[in-house]
Amino acid sequence: MSARRTLVVAACAMLLACLLLAIGGLSLDSAVISKSARHHATVVANAPAPPPSPTALPVAPPPMPSPPSVPPLPYTFLGRFQEGETAVVVLYAHGRTWTVRGPGPLDDRYEVEAIHEDHMVLRYVPLDKLQRLALSAREVVALTGSPEDYPQD
Repeated sequence: MSARRTLVVAACAMLLACLLLAIGGLSLDSAVISKSARHHATVVANAPAPPPSPTALPVAPPPMPSPPSVPPLPYTFLGRFQEGETAVVVLYAHGRTWTVRGPGPLDDRYEVEAIHEDHMVLRYVPLDKLQRLALSAREVVALTGSPEDYPQD
């Protein structure tokens, strides 16, 4: 027999053995498997095991969202004066001048808690957190004109 024909017969024998194995009618010890098929099965059985699949690195949990924080105070200290026994503080924010005469709501987000000699205590209402506003002018500005020229709230 030619080498090519021998190869075809061996391939057919292996195919037949595989089919019989698949339907359960043959075991590898069966005498029906040809010598070349047994040799091939032995080679496959003795082949090194495939490398282990790479283990996935543990995935870090997503970072915890940071808790909401208080924004910087939008108010700028403009000045301070006395009306009798009452300390009056003048602030600027959002394009407006605010005249503060004591504790109470300032706008929808801030309330005045206290006015001290050198600072005010404001409460940021959405988070119920206190903030401090220094009451010191960086430079002194002289205003000229009459009080009607400077409207108040």
